[in-house]
Amino acid sequence: MAATTQDILQNSPRVIFTGDNLPVLRGMNSACVDLIYLDPPFNSGKQWANPVEAAGRRAMAEFKDTWETSDIHIDERYALGQEYPEAVGVIDALGSVNGDSWKAYLIYMGVRLAEMRRILKPSGSIYYHCDPVMSHGVKLLMDSIFGGENFRNEIVWSYHRFSRQAGRHFSKMHDIVLFYAAARENKYNELMIDKRDSDPGIKKGYVVRRKDRKVLVYNWEKYNRDAAKLGVDGYRISDCTDLRVKLGTVWNIPFVHALAKERTGYPTQKPVALLERIVSASSDKGDIVLDPFCGCATTCLAAERLGRHWIGVDLSEEAANLVVSRLQKESDRVLVSAADEIQHLRKAPNRTDLQGKRTKDGVLKPILHRRQGGTCPGCDRKVEMDLMDFDHIIARTRGGQDIDDNLQLLCRTCNTMKGDKGMDALRKKVLQKRAEEDMRQWREAQETKRKLEMPSPG
Repeated sequence: MAATTQDILQNSPRVIFTGDNLPVLRGMNSACVDLIYLDPPFNSGKQWANPVEAAGRRAMAEFKDTWETSDIHIDERYALGQEYPEAVGVIDALGSVNGDSWKAYLIYMGVRLAEMRRILKPSGSIYYHCDPVMSHGVKLLMDSIFGGENFRNEIVWSYHRFSRQAGRHFSKMHDIVLFYAAARENKYNELMIDKRDSDPGIKKGYVVRRKDRKVLVYNWEKYNRDAAKLGVDGYRISDCTDLRVKLGTVWNIPFVHALAKERTGYPTQKPVALLERIVSASSDKGDIVLDPFCGCATTCLAAERLGRHWIGVDLSEEAANLVVSRLQKESDRVLVSAADEIQHLRKAPNRTDLQGKRTKDGVLKPILHRRQGGTCPGCDRKVEMDLMDFDHIIARTRGGQDIDDNLQLLCRTCNTMKGDKGMDALRKKVLQKRAEEDMRQWREAQETKRKLEMPSPG
């Protein structure tokens, strides 16, 4: 039996799930997470693999970042439309402009973002890591789910790496992180950084202010050397009062290069420094940080270093192994002494916040029958209540809850046909069955007509 959300969070501050993140998100209690960071697939059109195991790195799970409508479970668009119909409108519009790949990707992400919106606390925040190809589409999707008024920042992660990109365009040197709040009063800790780290261009020349005057220093080390030769006291960083500035929206953090110490071999690994800024800005010690696409566990590592509780989710079993090894050995510090300090779960949790949201069957059945107008929503036919059965709109195998809002009545034929594929799949089956029945009746009519027109023998 799957553990409850409450039990999971009470038993350990470190949890990782292996499997599809949608049932996990659907199984979590509402308003239980303080911060969400996600670095999902980008719809980049690439096939990612790790060819360097022989060089001493782990073999990572391969994954493709191309999207087709066949990649989307058929209940996802329907489920999103039930709660956020405006999000489906945005997706359809973007799909008509950019094609089915965009549409499939945004449906996949939209139904998951809807659950993330539900599980965030009112003071919570979410950071969506993407690239400039999809960022404008993702922003419109997030506006429709989180509300445009809760958009906070578009953060540009600027990095420098050697590139041999060919084509009539500039080399890609940045990613986008979209920062949204769950509500107006989101938690935010203002971050200050060294002015020299805010822009690589000011390392050779910038203005520093001493308590009594300004000095323009073009090269700090050279200035101090020259001052010593002239018998003049040089300026020390500690003498200056304006070397720290508020963190803005352009973050200059080095890319995790192939030979970097923190490199795991994971193809889309992000630097720990990037995640430490996000975790520091939008959570406090003891808060719960969730990464539903945790990959090589960088978010988990940053949260651990900063004293936060964390939950990671990933399809690959390797993610769970990386959590243990990185927390034990990263940066030569032992953060976790034993693997058993991390809960590794393969079943989605069960919600514990649904009390009072399920009416007794004998009371609910007439209510639903009346609400549906006595019609089966699968085949659109009038059916007596006694010939209809309860159906979970989102199947329990997909994380659907046993509550009034997720229940309907279907005729017994439709209930048998639906399974866990969702209402869209059921309606397609019904239409196909009707078409087949119409064709069968037409053929029988044609055969009867042919026989009637045949001349009688003799």
